[in-house]
Amino acid sequence: MNILFLTTKYHNWMASDLAEALQKRGHSVHVLLLDWDAKPGNPTRVSTVDGVKVVEVAPRATRRFGLLGYRISKVLLSARHADREMARTIDVTRFHALVAFTPASALAGPLRR
Repeated sequence: MNILFLTTKYHNWMASDLAEALQKRGHSVHVLLLDWDAKPGNPTRVSTVDGVKVVEVAPRATRRFGLLGYRISKVLLSARHADREMARTIDVTRFHALVAFTPASALAGPLRR
């Protein structure tokens, strides 16, 4: 089975434990990690960790409108950026299952596919 994970935390967390266990049972597992802790604007990194393809996307935000503007833009711009990066790096038409470990607002872009 081809399984896609959407998450805002992955490394050393329950999402990685589950993804690695599924991969060890013979499933193809991909992870789109929208890493809220990464510095906004960092480039997307694609790697394979214990047989699981991990696409790490840094958030996007603007500081032009104060703290509230920064927080709102981080949610809105990051979801849109994650959607674009997922389209560029992962063929979402081939998955049989979706596992989401994340706030619904962060999935707004990627889930519409």
